[in-house]
Amino acid sequence: MSRPRVLLLVTLAETGGAQAYVAALAEALSREYDVMVAAHGEGFLARAPGYVPLRHLRRPLHPLHDALALVELYRLFRRERPLVVHANSSKAGVLGRLAAFAARVPVRFFTVHGWAFKAHGGLVSKAYL
Repeated sequence: MSRPRVLLLVTLAETGGAQAYVAALAEALSREYDVMVAAHGEGFLARAPGYVPLRHLRRPLHPLHDALALVELYRLFRRERPLVVHANSSKAGVLGRLAAFAARVPVRFFTVHGWAFKAHGGLVSKAYL
């Protein structure tokens, strides 16, 4: 019998607080779950179990990259069929939960590590908030 799959999502694979949290959580969960970690870039999280590099999920607000990231995440969730998507960081929290809902992932949640969109102005930032 296969173990339930948990996909941990964070915007960037670089060193940071949310990334350290995701790395520790991935290690702890890997004892009982099939764990995947998805993020943009090749930072230290690239060594996490089941790492999936994301091409379009990036920190800056950009309507085209954000739309492409949404599609990329949807396709990832449909292909991998996780039982749980746990999003971390502001951008991953918004786009990841939308894609997980559209892909019919049964359990989806978001851990807040800060509100990055409050630091930006404009229409795109308001839409994310």
